[in-house]
Amino acid sequence: MTRLQLSCQCGATFRSMAQEIYHRHNFPAVCIKREPRNFAEFVEMQWRTAWLREYGLRLYVRKGFAPVDFTIANVWATTRGRGYLTRFLDRWEPHYSFAFENVHNDRLPGYLTRRGYIETSPQQFLKIKT
Repeated sequence: MTRLQLSCQCGATFRSMAQEIYHRHNFPAVCIKREPRNFAEFVEMQWRTAWLREYGLRLYVRKGFAPVDFTIANVWATTRGRGYLTRFLDRWEPHYSFAFENVHNDRLPGYLTRRGYIETSPQQFLKIKT
């Protein structure tokens, strides 16, 4: 006979469903995985993808595969042309490499090229950390 293993996402295991329910009811802060709010939290957490907020930006970021550390799949700025993306990249590019997907903004391809990104296919840019 195979026993059903009851467990929580925090790592606790239980012998009965009543124990599991008691645990989840009394320790919700431990058991609920919180979404990262900004890029610094995203780097430290185990999430593979997330919507993040940075000053003036909303980003949809994925943890990338070699040769890039992160893929930015979507960028939304509260106001275009204010340097929000520049501030973000200035802060994080020295530590990580990025790729951009689905670049639909008419000004962004030129900007990314000036920053050293290479257009790998239409609407996709890549910069490898050296």
